[in-house]
Amino acid sequence: MDSTKLERLHTSARWIQFIESTALGLQLNLAILEAGIVQQFHAPKICPYCNTPFTDLSINEIKTAYQVSGDCNTCQEFETDNGNDAVAFPLPNKICVIARGCSCNEKMALPLTCERAKIAQKLLTSFQFALGEGLDNGQRAIELSTLRRMNHIVISLFRGDGQALERAFDLVLSALIILLDAKGSWLVCQSNDKLYTLIKGDKEPVNTYLKNGNGYGDVVTTKINNSSISGEIGVAFPSDKEEASSLLPLLAEEFLIVCEIDNLFKLLQNQLTRVLGAIRSAILLTDQNGNITYANKSFEELINKHALSLLGTPASDYDGPWTPHLISKPHKNIKRQMEVYKPETNPRWLDWEISPLLDNGKIVGWITIIDDRTNYHRWQEAGRQAERFATTATMVGALAHELRNPITVARGMLQLIGRQRKPEKVAGYSDLIIRELDRVNRLLNEFLLLGKPAEMEPEPLEILTLLEELIPLIEGEAVFKDVQIKTEFGHVSSISADPGQLTQVILNMLRNAVEAVDPGGHVLLGLSGNDNWINLSIQDNGPGISPQAMENMFRPFYTTKERGTGLGLPTCQAIIHNHGGRIIADNSPSGGAIFNILLPTLTTECKGEVTSVDAIIAITNEMIRYPIEQALRTAGYHTISSVNLPSALSGADRYCPKVLIVESASLKTISEQDIKSVWPKIRLLVIQSNDSPEENGILSIPRPINYSKLVAEFENIIDKKENGF
Repeated sequence: MDSTKLERLHTSARWIQFIESTALGLQLNLAILEAGIVQQFHAPKICPYCNTPFTDLSINEIKTAYQVSGDCNTCQEFETDNGNDAVAFPLPNKICVIARGCSCNEKMALPLTCERAKIAQKLLTSFQFALGEGLDNGQRAIELSTLRRMNHIVISLFRGDGQALERAFDLVLSALIILLDAKGSWLVCQSNDKLYTLIKGDKEPVNTYLKNGNGYGDVVTTKINNSSISGEIGVAFPSDKEEASSLLPLLAEEFLIVCEIDNLFKLLQNQLTRVLGAIRSAILLTDQNGNITYANKSFEELINKHALSLLGTPASDYDGPWTPHLISKPHKNIKRQMEVYKPETNPRWLDWEISPLLDNGKIVGWITIIDDRTNYHRWQEAGRQAERFATTATMVGALAHELRNPITVARGMLQLIGRQRKPEKVAGYSDLIIRELDRVNRLLNEFLLLGKPAEMEPEPLEILTLLEELIPLIEGEAVFKDVQIKTEFGHVSSISADPGQLTQVILNMLRNAVEAVDPGGHVLLGLSGNDNWINLSIQDNGPGISPQAMENMFRPFYTTKERGTGLGLPTCQAIIHNHGGRIIADNSPSGGAIFNILLPTLTTECKGEVTSVDAIIAITNEMIRYPIEQALRTAGYHTISSVNLPSALSGADRYCPKVLIVESASLKTISEQDIKSVWPKIRLLVIQSNDSPEENGILSIPRPINYSKLVAEFENIIDKKENGF
């Protein structure tokens, strides 16, 4: 880049005017620093909204700005002498820019100063580069694209402000002077019954042309005309009239687009402006060209992008189930239900609807309304899983008990056969039969665990210590296969767990990982966490998980192994669920599979303190209690199980539940008043044979239990309690 040309640019009035227009458009004070700590200028001098003056920067603030920006090319925040936020960013040729916002910005609910400063940096840098290198067609497209995004942002930031359109026009006219090295530029037009006459740069040649008309030769003009605006833009004394003649029609189109966006916001202002930002649905607004002109907070959270990075960009850049329909520019409403949207690895289930926006019968844009139904899907899935648990519990309980006795007898008889006088004749057969019977017995034990978990004996446990004890047990198998076991352990809190059951899970899943990789591969065992959860991750560099396996891996008897039983992962899942945790399977972006085992940290009830839990399930029948527990835990709630209501009440010194789930028979001996004398704010959810409406704050769920309905009712109770109802 020609540094001499840049030095001339930085001292020119047209560059300073462009910076002033940028500052005004983004509601910022921009200070330009050159030659060490010399402050060249800052603009505007006062806030155009509240008339508060912007003070000159102190030597200390200037030094701090240079220090934080340094060699970095990004915006860096720092604090001014009076404690306000400021942002420093560099421009080429050793220039530092300081961006400050006025205190009134907070009342206007504008984006953060840093977010607006990033847009200013991008615009100033790109135009500076264009003037240093010259404009070819490709570079011109880049600068116009940047300018267009800037105008989208200006109109969106100050929608409802009567001067928003003038600010955008002002910015385009300043850009014209910069791009064409002209003395002045102007716009004369009529839009929505309002006459605009705006002049930037040297006003004398512009006024001479406007007074004398086409007889004045050193100008280039072009007409602007559509249904909502008509007029003319022009430049005086451009350095290259041919280039000006080529560029002006493009800028004329930019004026038309700015007017369309402004009209779109005016159309919505009286009806939806206050509503869009407040409702829980995600709202996306696009113009005639398919570019984003508005996105509310819910949409930002849905796609994990800030609104400023969305404005002015094509809606087609963001992949969602609604995107192909927006690209088609529909003439009528389109709606879909329960479609999956998966940003990264966090799937969401969405209902969405696209509606065209009309102005005098003409489509001027589209509004997309998106409702997140993930919680509903989660309730349904939790209900289905609980129903599977209930079915499995009933079937397996009966099957296992019926088969275990004859298997035990048969095994004992075969042992007697092996002790005959000539055992060599039957020893081989008896060993084989015993081994297979042991296998059947093991399968039945695992299958029984799916339906009704073994009694837990939890104790405070340091997971890191347990892992260090288990790794040598698996390393022998790994070395035999030429597989390396790697570890990345962070500091985590203690957990409450049954060491034997957790050992079974870890060894099972580590063996699966070792078996999945080829010789020379590796398995990475990771440990991380926060105050509430620990995450034990097992990652391999094998072939990954196929879509079919991802769908079915936790279903009993599904296996991809030649001699697998299909009960290992379901058993692991049952154990982890019984510990209040969950297992998440996915394919790693770097290749291979990754399993994350999430377990709650050691809670306060294990430390002798009273802790709040979402629910205590006080039901004697384990075949009812356990599926309810699994349904609520799958839905993300913290639950405690108790064998009966008296036992639950005896734990009042350790637990304070929000909801108590009991059978109707329990309330015959212990009344609601007795329960509320222990937990005054408790809500009851009663499992009983007859469906009955809510009475005195008591809700009931009939048997047989619809687990989806149970989770939904539970969610409603929790919501009401949290909202003070």
